[in-house]
Amino acid sequence: MQDSNKRELASPGRTRRTFTKQFKADLVAQANSGTVSVSQLAIDHRINTNQLRKWIADAKRKSLPAILPVSVNDEVAIDQTPMVGSGMMEMNMDGVMLRFHSGWDPQVVATLIKACR
Repeated sequence: MQDSNKRELASPGRTRRTFTKQFKADLVAQANSGTVSVSQLAIDHRINTNQLRKWIADAKRKSLPAILPVSVNDEVAIDQTPMVGSGMMEMNMDGVMLRFHSGWDPQVVATLIKACR
């Protein structure tokens, strides 16, 4: 059975309401349009504001890709700036900061640089 708000009501013995996917999608679209507040939209359709916010969050989560594309650039600018007097070396590689304290092994440094590429 459907009423004017396009919500699908459960069997008469139940008090919990269920809603069609289309009804939820329509409310989420209205909420995302910014023409009406989420609270007012929930009040207008006689649902809990937290429930509508959950539907909005679920829709946003479903619209995001499961795996984000990543590209690797072999040309990395290495900025080697030794810290004078501390025996420490810092390297900034495209936002990745490597810090080597005194006694660092050149082979370990080379391995870490290759791993960061």
